Formats: sequence, structure tokens, C-alpha cells
Amino acid sequence: MAPMSVLVLVAILVIAMTLILSNRLRPDIVALGVALSLGLTGLITHSEALSGFSQPVIFTLMGLYVMTQGLTRRGATRLITSALQRSGAMGEGALLLATMVGAATLSLLMNNVAVAAVMLPSVIEASRRTRVPASRLMMPMAFATSFGGMATLLTTANLMTGAALTSAGYRPFGLLDFASVGVPVVLAALAYMMLVGRRVLGSLPASRPMEDPTGLGLPEQYGVGERLGLLVLPAVPARIPATLRDAGLGARFGSTVIALVRAGKVQWSPAPEASLLAEDKLLIVGQRSAAELLIAEGWRQEGPAAAARELDSYEGQWVEVLIPPRSPYLGRTLRDIGFRGRFEANAIALWRDQASRRTELGDIPLAAGDALLVQAGPGAMARMRGDAGLIVLRSEGVPPINRLQAALSAAIVVGTLLVAALEVLPAGFAMMLGFLLTVITRRITMEEAYRAIDWRVIVIVAGMLPLSVAMTRTGLAATLGEAVVGALSGFGPLAVGIGLLVVTLVLTQVVSSQVVAILMAPVAISTAVHIGVDPRAMAFYVALGASCSFLTPTAHPVNIMVMGVGGYRPADYARVGAGLTLLVVAIIAFVTPLAWPFVITR
Repeated sequence: MAPMSVLVLVAILVIAMTLILSNRLRPDIVALGVALSLGLTGLITHSEALSGFSQPVIFTLMGLYVMTQGLTRRGATRLITSALQRSGAMGEGALLLATMVGAATLSLLMNNVAVAAVMLPSVIEASRRTRVPASRLMMPMAFATSFGGMATLLTTANLMTGAALTSAGYRPFGLLDFASVGVPVVLAALAYMMLVGRRVLGSLPASRPMEDPTGLGLPEQYGVGERLGLLVLPAVPARIPATLRDAGLGARFGSTVIALVRAGKVQWSPAPEASLLAEDKLLIVGQRSAAELLIAEGWRQEGPAAAARELDSYEGQWVEVLIPPRSPYLGRTLRDIGFRGRFEANAIALWRDQASRRTELGDIPLAAGDALLVQAGPGAMARMRGDAGLIVLRSEGVPPINRLQAALSAAIVVGTLLVAALEVLPAGFAMMLGFLLTVITRRITMEEAYRAIDWRVIVIVAGMLPLSVAMTRTGLAATLGEAVVGALSGFGPLAVGIGLLVVTLVLTQVVSSQVVAILMAPVAISTAVHIGVDPRAMAFYVALGASCSFLTPTAHPVNIMVMGVGGYRPADYARVGAGLTLLVVAIIAFVTPLAWPFVITR
């Protein structure tokens, strides 16, 4: 019978996984609950339960977030993505290759979600200009962020696996230790997507992508004209609401007012406090039933041609913004966040599940991957670009790149990475030094640095790290390691490594890669001890397996981000990613022993 401590730990793990998979609680809350539960139950000490917040991996992540924000703000990353515009003139193949190389290159230095945020606007613009369907580019870009990250330590799963090695008393991975296997993976994955994945993407069932590069404007792509109306207020003053808010078009009918027309002059995106007069006209997007009820109250409706003419006269800016994973606006409505007041912009339509929604926008809880069609002026654009909870996909007037400032940002990152790679300073210390240099050289302000750090990831990592200590101390890691050994040791260390790789890969399709890495790393280390091989070799299989997120949209946040943009169905990921997964697994399986011989080293 298992010791009581093991049973308690298993119960904590089961509850935590159930909460994560059921979305009952946010993963960061679950992670913090796990850490505190381990301390309260006595499986580890109270100090050890909170020790995750003092681990070097935390400071490495914080420095990485801040330095990459400095790169983005100063335009250094746009020097890479601007190549997409030039490559598009050489054909679809060149554009596809440039998209994947750009994403894979940036993922060596940046968090994958940050890479997608940088790449998406450029890829969409290149798609629009070259008329290459966005569905041919978005999934390859998402996959490239994952397999590109396999070539560097600076991926969260790789960092967490290294932290588990440190806890077990082994030397952690160095900055360049993943290159020997990761680079062949990147090259093979690029070749596969160019030769095979490209054809599979072209054969996917027809779907309606959010971005249709046919020359249509954004309002047409979102089907605004299908719900457009031009209403005329009554001529009797007593029957006229005092303000737009009093008219209650949003509250009563879920409609959005695009413009107020008075005596031939148009006020676009009028404020709720705008006064109304007799014979004013309101250009709205909403339910047809709204017009019918208002007509019964004495309003008039002009024909669709008149409404279309007013819309065509709009000389302002239509903007498309995406709600990214881990946005603070997830689960909240536009009304909850005060979207209009916060950004001084008007949300007209929302894209979700390959369809446009144009009514009752204020009552729809936002989800990752949602896109909004927004009426915005210059001030609104600056506010939306500076908000970490939104990604501007398409816009005009992108400021020119200051090459000197971009070079300084890049120099800070490169210098920091060299110091870490040459082990002049520990990685965590070097990253925090890069953090400080980024702020004091005014790449970004300290307030922007705080906003750049994804504190939810920090809490998930810090909360889950004590699990490694608990799994080792209670013997659960050893028990699971013995099970792996019993099932596969007869076939040799390579079979054991492949088994760990496959289990990690499967779990990653449904559970966050950070969580999977911290769960599987202690098992890999214990398994290695049982069969007498280098624990770092077995941990390597786990680290890379956690990056094989090619089979489901839930395997990685970036997969969700591109789902609506590319018009993908969930099954499309498996169709494109199955062959890629088999290829990547084969390379990891057989190249890892060459880079990490099965010899014990401390």
C-alpha cells in the first residue's frame, strides 16, 4: 500500500488537473493553491512551498519579458518581419518560408505569444497585398514558434525542466545546450512544412477565414453591410430622446451607432452623451427588429443604398484587433471593461468561430482568439497599441523604425545572452542585468516593464516548481519512474527516452506545457537513476516533448490565436501537424543520444 504522503500528493495532483482541464479556476490560481497545499499538508516545508518565487528561472523569465518588450517597442523585431513584405513579391513559397523563418528566429529570444503578437500584423498585411490566403500562413507561423523554441533554453518548458534538474542536484541546461538537437528539428520542420504541410493546408476543407485577401475592406469582411441601417428621428421634439444613451439602442436592441448625421454633417462614433435633435439620422449596425420597433415609435428608415453611401463616406480608420491568450480582458464583456471610454474607440463587430457577430457586442464575454472590428482615431490607435490585452492586426500609419534605437535594444539582448551562454554570470543574474539596462537606457519605462511581465506565467511557474520537490521527497517520482522502467527498460535507454517523450507530447496537447514539464521532469530524473543513465538526457526528452504542440488548438496559446485568423477547424491542426509530429519525434529520439550520451555526469 502506498504511503499516506504519496496518496495525499496524488489527491492534490488530481484535483489540480481537474480544475485546470475543466476551466473551473485560472491556472495561476490553481498553481498557487498547489504550492500552498503542499506546505499545509506537510509534504514540504512552508519555506519550500514558496521557494519557487526565488528560483533563477523566475528571474530569467522576468528579464526575458522585459528585454523582448524593449525589442518590440524600439522596432528591432520589425526589421525581421519587414522582410515578409519583400519576400511576398517572390511568390507564395518565399512568403511561407520567410514567415516560418521569422517566427522561428524570434522564438529563440522571445516568448512564443510575444512572437505571434509581433508577427501577426505583418503576416496579415503580406497576405492581403500578395493575395496569398491567410490560412496558408497562420498555422505554419504558429508551429514555427514552437519548433523554433526547441533550439534554445529560453522556452518556459526548457527552463522549468532545468530547474527540476537543479532541485535534484544536477547541473541544469545551459543556454546553448538545446541547439544540437533543436537546430536539426528546425531545419527538418521547415522542410516538411514547405514540401508536405503546404500541400495539406491547400487541401483542407473550405472555410471562411477572418482575413480574406480579396481586396475587400474590413467592414465588408465582417459583413457590416448585412446589418446596416440609417434611421431618422421623429420630427416631433417630444418624441425625441435627449441623448444617444437615452435612446437606448445598445441596451434595448444590442445595436451600435456608427455615426450621427445632422444637416448633412457626419459625426462619426458619437459619444453616448451626444444630444439628439429632430430629423437627425443615426447610422447603426444591429438587429432588423430594432428598426421595426423604432418605426412603430415614430422613427423613419432610409433605404439600404443611403446607409451604404454614408458608410462609404467614412474617412477615418477601421482597425482589426485580436484578443490574445492571457489577456486581462478574457471572460469580460466590452461593457465590463468600458471599451469605448478606455480607448475612445467604437467596436462594431466581433469575429468568432469563423463568423461575424454584429449585435449585442457589449454582452459577449471575450475569449482568446476573438477579433474586433473597431472605429478608431489616432489617439485610440496609440492606446490600443500600448495595451498588452490587445494585438492590433491591421492598421495604418505604423511609425518609422529608428535603426539606432533598434540596434541598441538588440545589443542589450545579444550582450545579455552572450554573458549567459559563456557562463560569465548565471543566466538568471544576467537576465536581470539585461532587465535593468533595458529600463535605464529608456528602451521602456519601469511601468511598461511591469506590464510587459506576464505575471500569470510567473505565478504558474513559481507555484508548480515545488511539485518537483514534493514528488521526489514522497517517492512518487521514483514510483512512476519504476513503472516506466518496468514497461520499457527491456528495450534499452532509447526506448525509455522515447516513451517519456511520447507521454509528455500527449499531455501537452491538453495541459499547459509548463505544467507538463514540471510534472514529467522528476519522473524522467528518477527513471534515469533507475536505469543508470544521465538524468539530463532523459530530462531533455521531456523538455522537447513539451514543445511538440502541433496536434490541437489547445496545445499552445498561439494555436488558438491563429485559429480565427486562418479560419481553421480543430481537426485541421491534426491533419497538418500529425506528419510534423512524427518527424520531430523521430529526430528528437535519435539525435538526442548523440548530443547527450547515456553516461551519468553531475
